[in-house]
Amino acid sequence: MAFAEKVYKVRNGKQTKQFTWRSRYKKPDGTWGSEPGFATKKLAEEWGDEQERLIKAGTWIDPDKRATTFGEFAEAFMAARRKRGRTVGTRWDRLDNHILPRWKDVPLGAISWFDVDSWQQSMTVEDVTRGHCVSLMSTIMTAAVDAGYITVNPLFGRRRTRDTSGEAAWTKPPKVRRDGGARPEDAVLVAERLGPAIGVHVLATAFTGLRWGEGLGLHRDNVLLMRRQPWGAGEFVCPILRVVEEYAEYQERDERGRKKGYVLKLEPTKNDGSTRDVDVPPFLAVLLRNHRQDWPHERPFSTPSGTPLLPSMYHDAFSNFSN
Repeated sequence: MAFAEKVYKVRNGKQTKQFTWRSRYKKPDGTWGSEPGFATKKLAEEWGDEQERLIKAGTWIDPDKRATTFGEFAEAFMAARRKRGRTVGTRWDRLDNHILPRWKDVPLGAISWFDVDSWQQSMTVEDVTRGHCVSLMSTIMTAAVDAGYITVNPLFGRRRTRDTSGEAAWTKPPKVRRDGGARPEDAVLVAERLGPAIGVHVLATAFTGLRWGEGLGLHRDNVLLMRRQPWGAGEFVCPILRVVEEYAEYQERDERGRKKGYVLKLEPTKNDGSTRDVDVPPFLAVLLRNHRQDWPHERPFSTPSGTPLLPSMYHDAFSNFSN
């Protein structure tokens, strides 16, 4: 059963006659927990009794855990929830640049939706960045609930308040749609200038819509597979590229978020939507078939030594073409 004990104040190294009350209660592991600072014995005993009631009900949160700061738990979260390298880098960028400067030293139990919503409205960034920051904070707070640091995530399911004052209240002009842009023949001319090996990569990117990293990560075994489907009384057959991994360039971080420099690594695609089959037009299928026969490396879009192509290798060609 919980009880209370006196805690005498000390002044100039000597105990005085003034005192407060400290609550003592039995924790789930059998040890005694304590909470100081109560004005009366009754308040200390009631607080301790309530802790033991919550422990029996299975809903108790250790006050020491509840006092853990957001920054401390965010670091533990990032170390435990390993994602793709670029995703980890993006999360750390949002934490370092936006979230931690405001919330690093705030206890998890002291974070409220009112304060978070007010903060996100004051951020001098695009609204989409505000949303991403609040979403990441909510993900971390949900993990804190799962880990037993707090009982509820005050951010979960809440809708952000949008700024409707000042300039934000004005109707924004519609986005201007610009006609023109790169033509198919422009891609062919650039590819011709880069030569047959690298030029095929330009054509594959232009005419299939592959992302840069997806093209670099394409394996020769996934080039020119066949897609078949019923078509009338016969069958439609189309060559495809199967996208299942990609190269990503990002700044690597250690478990504490410290920067380690930029790396280029092969990773699985980000999600099921990115893992896909892409149809290949007939002219490109012929070029890819010849390129695959001539190219000795497992990644068709690579340097002559088999290493990934870097954007800098294309910079001069595109610059010269634009001039």
